[in-house]
Amino acid sequence: MRGAMYGTSYFENLLKDSDICIVTEHWLNRTNITFLYELANDFRVFSCFSSSSVNSNRGSGGVAILVRKKFGFKTYNLFVDNDRICAVKLSKHGYESLCIIGTLLPSTNHSAEEYLQYFQTVCSIYDRMSVDCVTVIGGDFNTDIAIIILSRCDEWEKKYYQTELDKLLNFEVLPLNSCEINENYIEHINSNIVNVVHIAANSCIPTGKFRHYLKPYWKSNSLDYYHNEQRQARKTWLSMGQTRNNDNIFYKQYKDKKREFRKHKRNAERLWESEKFADVQKAAEMDIGQFYRVVRKHRQQKSPATCLNYDGNTATNNGDICKLWSTYFSDLYTPNEHENDNFDQSFYMDVTEKIREYSSQIRKPFNAFFDVPYTEDEIYEQIKTLKCGKAPGPDYVCNEHIIYGGNTLLKWICYIFNIILKCEYIPLLYRHGIIIPLYKGNNKDKSNPNSYRAIVLTSVFGKLHDKTVLHRINKMLTALDKTFPDPLQFGFVPEHGAIPALYTLKECINVFMKSKSKLYVGFLDNEKAFDKIWHDGLFLKLKEIGVTGKLWNILFMSYKSASAHVQYNGLTSDNFSISQGVGQGRVLSSWLFSLYINDLILQLISTNCGIRIGYLNIPAILLADDTTLLSASPKRSTRSSRLYVDIKLGNTKIACKTDTIYAGTLITNNNKTFERTKNAAKKLKKNLHSLYSAGVNPKGLTPITNTLIWKRFVLPTALYSCEVWGQLSNSETELLERTQRYAARYIQCMDKYSPTDSTTSNLGLWSLEAVIDKFKLLFFGRLCRSKSGTTHKKLFNMCISQFILDENAEHSITYNLITTLVKYDLFSFLETYVNEDYIPEKVLWSKIVRQSIEIYEENRWKSNLENRNELKRYSKIHPTLCEHRLIRLTVLYPDAKLELLVLVALGSAAIKKATCTLCNKQSFDIVKHLIMECHVLLTERNVMFYKIVDELPIQKSVDIFNLDDDDLLEVLLGAVNDIVYDLDPIDWSRMMYYIAKHVYPMFKKFRHVLFENRFNFEF
Repeated sequence: MRGAMYGTSYFENLLKDSDICIVTEHWLNRTNITFLYELANDFRVFSCFSSSSVNSNRGSGGVAILVRKKFGFKTYNLFVDNDRICAVKLSKHGYESLCIIGTLLPSTNHSAEEYLQYFQTVCSIYDRMSVDCVTVIGGDFNTDIAIIILSRCDEWEKKYYQTELDKLLNFEVLPLNSCEINENYIEHINSNIVNVVHIAANSCIPTGKFRHYLKPYWKSNSLDYYHNEQRQARKTWLSMGQTRNNDNIFYKQYKDKKREFRKHKRNAERLWESEKFADVQKAAEMDIGQFYRVVRKHRQQKSPATCLNYDGNTATNNGDICKLWSTYFSDLYTPNEHENDNFDQSFYMDVTEKIREYSSQIRKPFNAFFDVPYTEDEIYEQIKTLKCGKAPGPDYVCNEHIIYGGNTLLKWICYIFNIILKCEYIPLLYRHGIIIPLYKGNNKDKSNPNSYRAIVLTSVFGKLHDKTVLHRINKMLTALDKTFPDPLQFGFVPEHGAIPALYTLKECINVFMKSKSKLYVGFLDNEKAFDKIWHDGLFLKLKEIGVTGKLWNILFMSYKSASAHVQYNGLTSDNFSISQGVGQGRVLSSWLFSLYINDLILQLISTNCGIRIGYLNIPAILLADDTTLLSASPKRSTRSSRLYVDIKLGNTKIACKTDTIYAGTLITNNNKTFERTKNAAKKLKKNLHSLYSAGVNPKGLTPITNTLIWKRFVLPTALYSCEVWGQLSNSETELLERTQRYAARYIQCMDKYSPTDSTTSNLGLWSLEAVIDKFKLLFFGRLCRSKSGTTHKKLFNMCISQFILDENAEHSITYNLITTLVKYDLFSFLETYVNEDYIPEKVLWSKIVRQSIEIYEENRWKSNLENRNELKRYSKIHPTLCEHRLIRLTVLYPDAKLELLVLVALGSAAIKKATCTLCNKQSFDIVKHLIMECHVLLTERNVMFYKIVDELPIQKSVDIFNLDDDDLLEVLLGAVNDIVYDLDPIDWSRMMYYIAKHVYPMFKKFRHVLFENRFNFEF
């Protein structure tokens, strides 16, 4: 046993704590069996091994079963005539007999038929022995769980899957009014549905396996062929004396085969890289979620933590780390006895007693909203909200299994939901979760559990049940006209979110700054808030809001008996109970958290805490688990927390801060914003370079795709919350514009000396000031369309009223939004909103904003070019603010991307006087001189002109070469004048392709001349 030889001490320790041990090993032979006898002299050894490996250290392997001699059971070798299967029977008077089957099934280098023969032998032994014995099977089955890849399915395979489900789900069930329906029956039905779904999917849906150890480009069979050829040639050379001499034919053959293999390997790498870039390009044109999924797929995975510290314990290997994670989460989800001291004991006992009494009621009053049977239509409505590509839960059922399951599966889901409602019992798999610790990043301590976010995978059927329940709850709240959650809750609420919360906070701050009054703001980060919700308090609130009857019992049972286990690096921990929290990963978790914390706002309002702006009372702003308390005096801001002006945490005094991060944005007490903008500029560069491996670099994707990624993914993340930044100073604007120019030059391989106006306009980029204005105007439309009952809408209308009344409102965010409307001639929409309460719908408003900014930006850009005489040629080559024609050609001719970018750079260069060091002549336009006049480059220039004549129709060639030198140079650099305008687009594209191919060799010769005159292109 090769593995045991290296781990003898570990194996001996393992045997000390074991009475029975099954050993499977690919290197197991007669010699190693003898070693087992010596190592485990207190054990009886029963073994089998492949006949091909009796006298060899290489072979198909063997199996051994070790049973302790003083175990007290009589052992009988069942003498299975098989080289991969060993079986032993243990019996003792007064005890049930035990059968141990050890097996090492064939690996993937054997045929499927051979694998099935061995597998059927194991099954027959099990069937025979399990009649009167407790039978245990152990060993190595040499199989992996296949990954169902529904994204590869065509319509026929999806229909085939539905047909298989229809066939397999054809078994009888008890009627809903049957008295025999109980908890065991529900578990049985759920198990049957899960098994049928997997059987149907495995029979007709493509599967795949993730092999992390393979290099991604090592897919080609031809590459395997060349690799084997090289290895065979090397073996031959080694066997012939290893002579390193080119006269040695075997050495020469080996080197030739190695050279050939490496050539094909490089080609395979390039092919894989182009496929990777194609994936990224396709995803960039879709949505942000798909884009980042593709980027993460191609990124190198970071190594997991090598140690974990918790509660004074340190774990350094995977097994111990997994156990320590289990301990950490078990403690997190279990109420701490010391934390109960923070409760008002009489209140605590009162709530607990109410829940005990209500939960013990056998029959609860009928609830017309929740106690009626589920219908297929309401379940189907929730199925339509399921998203593809999500990870499965403990039953390994994916959303796609349900989405493509058809009507038969829908009927069965409806049936099991109704028997759940009848018995008030949730299946175990609905209540169980798989916890995967995910590192948060940002260079946090990897050994600290708080540096990780718990990702909880739960059953898809359970999620679908929760979705249906939540839909019924919302329907009940609407029917009873209950205001929930409170308008000051901005997390997990439609038409709310982080940006409206930030807008509300900033407008409150601006109101007090305008009046030169102090505002005290307390930012409370409720640590592990979702994980430490008190269950009894939560379910009392649930009852008080109107969720009663059977549904209350079902939810109570679901949360009180929830469990989970940790999955870490392929290892699985023991299960543990969850006794507090709203259940990470569950659909209801965010809604239940909102319910639990909602009374905080009502309590603050009832005690007149907070600030008053007009008729609005704003004591707090709640954004998920972030609570922001507002007060005009320090005493009131701490009143709800029973604190005093001298704020302390225990015995530690908490000092007032001058700045903080709220909703991802820096908030300062003096309203200075440069540091915030500086951080945004740093993030722009960081995000750009973080995508280097995904192809966002000059040598990777085309400039068109890189620009698209910059606009759609890099800018929105770095400029997050720019809608409420207010008026930027000139230095802030210049800092952001400088960062965008850096990105544009990086994408086009230009250096810092390239002209500003041509650098960004080649890619069709607006100024970042215009991009921020777009976000502001879209947010203005969002505020106008918000419901009248929301806090941010009320505050928005109040600020507009102040503007109309000509009150001093220059510092407000709303005033900045209005000035942005004026800037782009959109003020009439504000007038329409004020007079008619109308604003265009979202899509139309977005189109209006985009068109208005495009007109403004183009006029601004053209005005800048008119004032710069050195860019006169460039204004003719590229007359509109859009992607440069030659840059668009990089999509059509990716092999000429570098050459086309050189042509773009030459056309973007300013007209400058300089001396040519090739011919020692001075020119007033060095670029024109090098391409059109320098006699040193005459040969290359003539070859280029001849190629143009060959590619174009004769008359067009004549017309082009009759142009003067300036006009001809503009055509060569991509301009479309009257002569070229009616040229066929394909002919023009091929002409520019050949021009780029011929200019590039010239460029390499005169590049040093440009460098000497500060034209330094990064090619």
